[in-house]
Amino acid sequence: MAGGKQTTNLASINKTILSALPVPVAPAVEQEEIVRRIESLITIANAAENSVSVAVARAERQRK
Repeated sequence: MAGGKQTTNLASINKTILSALPVPVAPAVEQEEIVRRIESLITIANAAENSVSVAVARAERQRK
């Protein structure tokens, strides 16, 4: 934060300062678990989306 500056409403930061910032990275095992959980949630979301699509299609047919 101290390395940044702002001039004429344009914030900037020095490339050297930016490249020196530490970026925390989770261990590979934790990353794999995160991906596994996200994929599981995406599967659940896709199933819910399909169920809603089927229900909407059924409702449209009933209205006709």
